[in-house]
Amino acid sequence: MPGRPAFSVSEAIRVGWKTAWAHLGYFISAMMVAGIPLLVLMALQIPVSLELMVRPNLFLHVANFVLSLVSNIVMLILQMGMMYVTLEILRGKRPTVRDVFSCWRYTLPCIGATIVYGFLCLAGYLLLLVPGIILSLGMFFYSILVFDREDGPLEALKESWEMTRGYKWKLFVLLLALGLINLLGALPLLLGWTITFPLSIVAVAYAYEQLSGNGRSPEALEAPASSPGLPGMQPPPPITPG
Repeated sequence: MPGRPAFSVSEAIRVGWKTAWAHLGYFISAMMVAGIPLLVLMALQIPVSLELMVRPNLFLHVANFVLSLVSNIVMLILQMGMMYVTLEILRGKRPTVRDVFSCWRYTLPCIGATIVYGFLCLAGYLLLLVPGIILSLGMFFYSILVFDREDGPLEALKESWEMTRGYKWKLFVLLLALGLINLLGALPLLLGWTITFPLSIVAVAYAYEQLSGNGRSPEALEAPASSPGLPGMQPPPPITPG
């Protein structure tokens, strides 16, 4: 994709920090609302799984399978929804909390793309570890392309591969850095995740915007459009790019 801005790992993390902090109240509210259906499904599945360990039978196996399948589908919808609202924020818009559920209509194409993605990555890992990593990184943005550009399953995978051409190493470094940040966020009784999760989502969304050629400059993101926040929140302390 000619003309796309350079993708900087440190810049993505810096934008992630500033944007997540500025919209922290919204992100916390969105994550809490998104967690409700997952908690309900978990509450249904746990007793079924425990009973299955004690008295295995066909009915419990089927029930456990169905609940697992529904949980994965709901998780897929919510992942798309969280990325959708994050892109809206980066694009200067004001999403509502209910927008987290707005990507449900892309469920089928995303499931199709996920199946193909999983099969290709598995084949790559079985053949040799490195090809599997390259494939997983190259097609990483497929689920965003399904709802953002309404791509079909194969089209989304192909377009993601083209987007990440020449940037797979930087994407790997970004994901590794975000993994370490979330690991640190888990230390203070998991409370750090309230900021590290939004930071990670924004950083990935920012990388997508830059690689897709839609990205705004970091300067334009310094003062993002306001959204519901925490009362009395002060501007975040600066992060010096590494």
